[in-house]
Amino acid sequence: AALGSYDFPAGGTYIYKVKETTGNRTGMYYDSSEYELTIVVEPDSDGNLQLTRYIVKKDGQKADGLNFVNTYVPVSDLKITKRVIDKVKENEEEVTKDTNKTFDFSITFTEPSITKDQKPKIDNNEIAYGSAYSFQLKNGETLEVKNIPEGTTYTITESGTEYYTGSVSITSGNVTSTPVKGEYAGNLTITGTVANGTNTAAFTNEYSLEVPDSGILHHNEMPVLFGLLAVAAAGSVVLNRKFQRKSR
Repeated sequence: AALGSYDFPAGGTYIYKVKETTGNRTGMYYDSSEYELTIVVEPDSDGNLQLTRYIVKKDGQKADGLNFVNTYVPVSDLKITKRVIDKVKENEEEVTKDTNKTFDFSITFTEPSITKDQKPKIDNNEIAYGSAYSFQLKNGETLEVKNIPEGTTYTITESGTEYYTGSVSITSGNVTSTPVKGEYAGNLTITGTVANGTNTAAFTNEYSLEVPDSGILHHNEMPVLFGLLAVAAAGSVVLNRKFQRKSR
C-alpha cells in the first residue's frame, strides 16, 4: 500500500499504527490486521531530512511490508416453489382434488471452498452444511433460502406421493435447465449450484389415477384389480354352466 507523501517536521523516530478502514461493500470481508510502522528520519550532510530506515511489525514480529488481503464472498438467495396440477376427469366432469395437500422435501448444502463462516439461512436460522433440512410445501407456496455463498451446491429431494408424478426445473444464475421428470409416486432428486443472479427450483406435481406404463400397481390399486378379476371369473362360470346345459 502506498503511504503517499508526508513531510516530517524534524529528524527522529516516528511510530505509526496502520490498519485498513473497513468498507461497506456487501460480501466483502476486510482484513483486520494492524501493523506497527517505525520510520527513522535523519539529516544528510547538507542538513536535508532523509528517511534512513523503517521497520514493519505485525503482532510483535517483523514483517516484510504492509500487506492487507480482503476476501470477497458474494451471496445469493434460492427460492423453492411448488405447483400442483390436480384437476382430473371423473364422470366426464373436471374435478379438483385436495389443494391443501402437503408435499415433503429435504435440502442439503455442500460447503464451497471459501465461505468466511457464511451459512445459508432459512427464517434467519443458519443451516449447517452437510445436514439435511426437512420442510413441506403446498400448492402455491415458496421456501426462500437466503445468504448462500455463491458456488454452494445443493441437493433437494421430494418424497414420492401416491397418485402424483413430480417434475422440477432449476435456474442457476439466470440459466434455466431442462425440466426433470420423476417416476409415478416416486422420489424426485435434483442437484444445483447457487450462482450470481436468480436461483430457483420449481417443483410441479400432477395428479393421476392411471396405472403407470411400468405396469407396477400400488397397494391401493390391488383391491380394484382383484374385484375386476372376481367379476370376470363369476361371469365365466355362468357362461360355462349355460353352455353345458345347452350341450346336454
